[in-house]
Amino acid sequence: MEIDEIICQCYNFGLKQKEIVSVLSCQFGYTISIRHLRRILSRLNLCRRNRTDIIIVANFIADNLKFSGQQHGYRLMHLKCSLSGLSIGMHDVRNLLKILDPEGVDLRRRKRLVRRRYYSKGPNFMWHIDSYDKLKPYGIAINGCIDGFSRYILWLEANYTASDPRVVGAYFVSAVENLGGCPEYMRGDRGTENVVVAQLQTFFHETFNPANTTEHFRYGRSTANQRIENWWCFLRRQCTEFWISFFQMLKRDGLFNGNLLELEIMRFVFMEIIQNDLDEIKMLWNLHPIRRTNNDQLAYGRPVMMFTSPEEYGVYDYIRPVPCHYLQECKEECTFKDNVFCDVDVNEMCILLMQEHGWQKANDAISGRELYERLRRRLQTVV
Repeated sequence: MEIDEIICQCYNFGLKQKEIVSVLSCQFGYTISIRHLRRILSRLNLCRRNRTDIIIVANFIADNLKFSGQQHGYRLMHLKCSLSGLSIGMHDVRNLLKILDPEGVDLRRRKRLVRRRYYSKGPNFMWHIDSYDKLKPYGIAINGCIDGFSRYILWLEANYTASDPRVVGAYFVSAVENLGGCPEYMRGDRGTENVVVAQLQTFFHETFNPANTTEHFRYGRSTANQRIENWWCFLRRQCTEFWISFFQMLKRDGLFNGNLLELEIMRFVFMEIIQNDLDEIKMLWNLHPIRRTNNDQLAYGRPVMMFTSPEEYGVYDYIRPVPCHYLQECKEECTFKDNVFCDVDVNEMCILLMQEHGWQKANDAISGRELYERLRRRLQTVV
């Protein structure tokens, strides 16, 4: 690339003269002085004083404001102008934005950009499903589902895995069986854990209306799964932050290195305790009152009431009935949760050791740590 071409490109990027000299020297091996650069700029007629007509710039900014450019501040918009070959001062761009987009300028000044507003027609119109992996390094995988309209938690399950589609499918089938039907739509990411759920959701709807080609399981990025991702933040604040710190303390004390045996003992000791915590937080959430927000389309009240009494909120329940004989067929494709949370052999050895030494089953974090240390010490000498 010729030096003139490089300088033109750097100039259009909005680089200062010292920055252009640095780029030429460090990236392209051209060593020139600032005086030499100024002469080249003069020869190429590159002068920031040669301003583009203000009307042309205004039209360019107005066109950008129709799309994602409406999110830009004056600095980014000025850079956009420069990259498009428009020469204008940053102060002028700022003034143009005040004229063309006063509302956006005010929102940026108050640091309150408009975000997407969530909307769901009613209970069971959209279920949001996702897995929570913050405890996965310690052998505990969590999967949950929330109703988009009411924010009612349909299931919140801790297990040895949240990646097995047959396990997650069992959660879905159990929820459908308890409610007597499936939702109109479901939302999840493209992870393998959602394969069976997507197939079952599609099967239920195609059975009732074969002519309907609508996709009743909608895929998207996990980070964009707004309802359930927001709820994971609540779960961490109210529940799992304690367990993350607790397990990190075990790690710092040299009691957990992440090997397979320790993971299995973790599951044996703590899985049921954590599930009890999840059941409690699920109940508290479903019963707590959600306050009114600025989003007029968002219902407020207790999730359990919004989910079970949609008529009180002027909406329709979108549940789609599923016959029992269909569910029996679907259960064959699922792996349901049982009372053994870890490897069968490790489970048997732990039970034998507890019976032999008279150790009691743990029911909280403190007794869990004590039992974990005892089992770990004994099993490491056996395995």
